Amino acid sequence: MARSRSRAVGCRGTLLTFCLAVLHAGPVRAQAVQVPFTAGQQLTWSISLPGEPDYEAVLTILSSDTAAATIRWSWNRGVERVWKGWERPLSARERRRARSAYFYAHEGGRNEYRGTTPAMISVAILDEIKSQGRADVVWLLPQFSVRPFRGVVERVGSGTEPFSVLMDGEPTTLQGIRVHGKLRGEFEYETSTLLLDDPETPWVLESAADAPGVERVRTGHLRLVRIGSGARGARVSDELEKRCRTSLHDVFFATGSDVMDDTSAPALQAIADVLVKHPDWSVTILGHTDSIGGEDANHDLSTRRAERVRTVLVEQYGIAPDRLSSEGRGEKEPVADNGTAEGRARNRRVDLERPCGAGGEG
Repeated sequence: MARSRSRAVGCRGTLLTFCLAVLHAGPVRAQAVQVPFTAGQQLTWSISLPGEPDYEAVLTILSSDTAAATIRWSWNRGVERVWKGWERPLSARERRRARSAYFYAHEGGRNEYRGTTPAMISVAILDEIKSQGRADVVWLLPQFSVRPFRGVVERVGSGTEPFSVLMDGEPTTLQGIRVHGKLRGEFEYETSTLLLDDPETPWVLESAADAPGVERVRTGHLRLVRIGSGARGARVSDELEKRCRTSLHDVFFATGSDVMDDTSAPALQAIADVLVKHPDWSVTILGHTDSIGGEDANHDLSTRRAERVRTVLVEQYGIAPDRLSSEGRGEKEPVADNGTAEGRARNRRVDLERPCGAGGEG
C-alpha cells in the first residue's frame, strides 16, 4: 500500500474559513471513497489558532430526505471553552444550486445563511469546475466582514489529490479537486481549497487563505479529521470481538473539562448498543489526552473523562454499573503526532477494552 505524503499548508483564517494544514498519516485504503449525505453522519474539523487551545467544529446531519435536511453546527472555541451550537434546515435545492458557501458559525446565525451551503460547495459549482475548469463563487466570512467575498476559482491541474481522514475510525483516502482564486470583498484575499470530488457532497476538505496586511485575518489551520456514520457501532462490535479493544474519537468534551457535548450521543449510543448485544461483556473505559498541558493534569483529566463516560452510560443508557470500569491514561499512549493539530485531535479519544484470552477470544 502506498505511503501517503505530508504537506504543510500555511494559511490565514479562523473558524470555518477552512484554513487547513494537511497531514496524510498512517496506512489508508487505496480505493476512492464517497461520503453519502445521510442522517446521523458527523464531520469533525480540527482547528488550531495562535494563542488559543486547539478546538473542534462538528457538523451533524440530524435528518435528511430527498427534499431537505436539518444540520447542526457545534464548536468549542471561546474564552469559556464550552460547546456551542445551532441548527438550520438545508434544502436539496441549496445543495444542488446555491452560489454561496459559508465557512463560519456563530450563535444566532442560523437564519443568516439561507440560500447557502455549509462547509461544502453546491453540485452546480463542482460541475462547472470539472467541466469548465473554473466557477464564480461567493464566500461568506462574517468573522472578517459583513460583506460577502466574490470571485472566480480555477482548477489547479486536471487530476485529483489524495486526502487522508478517519472514517468510522478507519484511515481512509478521499480524492479532492484543488482550486485557487482571488476573492474580493472588504479586502482581497487569495484562497487555495481542496474540494471533495463527490457528485453529491462536495465538502471542503482543506483550504489556505492569505490576505496580506489585514491583521484580523490571523494565521491558523483547520482540517477535516473525522467522518462518523451509523456504521461506527458495527466497527466497535467487530473490534471488541476480534481485537478486544477499540477507539472512539467522536466523544466530545469541553477543553480541559470532563463536560460532554450532546454531539457525543451517536458514539455513546453505539457503545450502549454493543453492550446490550453482548450482555456477557464487561469493558474498561480508557481516557486519553493530547500533550497540551502538564502530564499530571492530563492524567487527572483523562481519568475524569473516562469516569464521565462510564457515569453517562449507566445513568442515561441503562448499562449495569458492574459491567463498566474506567481508567485514565493521560498523554502516555498517543496514536498520532502531537506536533500537529490533527494529530492532537486523534490522540484525544476514548478506548474500550474487554478481558480476552489467548487468540483474542473472550
